[in-house]
Amino acid sequence: MIISKIHLSNFRNFQDKVLAFSPKTTVLVGPNASGKTNVLEAIFLLATGKSFRARVEEEMIDYEEEISRIRGIIQPKIRQPEEASQPGITQPEISQP
Repeated sequence: MIISKIHLSNFRNFQDKVLAFSPKTTVLVGPNASGKTNVLEAIFLLATGKSFRARVEEEMIDYEEEISRIRGIIQPKIRQPEEASQPGITQPEISQP
């Protein structure tokens, strides 16, 4: 399965952020403290139901907010013949909110 898009609402340092991913390869690039690990944590949370960083759920909610939400769109992997020979890389922009 492939995560094609995630929407983060009040999750850590993201108030409202939508990230779209390539079905091939995605590279997260950004300065320190821009949220790259927060994106990985959100994906892990969607996949497993728990965080690899937070001890309690409240740690993942943005300051002064009561609720946080992560939504993801997952699609089945459909391998095309040209995918095997042509790697693709996308770089979703991670920026300070």
